[in-house]
Amino acid sequence: MFAYLARWVPVPERRAVPRSVQTVSAASARVPKPVKVVGFSIAGLGILGLARWFAKGRQLIEDSAMKNPGELK
Repeated sequence: MFAYLARWVPVPERRAVPRSVQTVSAASARVPKPVKVVGFSIAGLGILGLARWFAKGRQLIEDSAMKNPGELK
């Protein structure tokens, strides 16, 4: 029979030096601000839109070349 003992038995601290308050606050300082997240999201959507626009244009050119061979040089 198998049981998760980590739920009932607390694990002692394994670090040689316990985690300080500064280390925890430094980790929370790395969280990006909402303004940056929104900015990167808008930039990503813009890049995605440009990529789709270029792909659609290329597909239109290829379709036109298949319909009228020899006209596109």
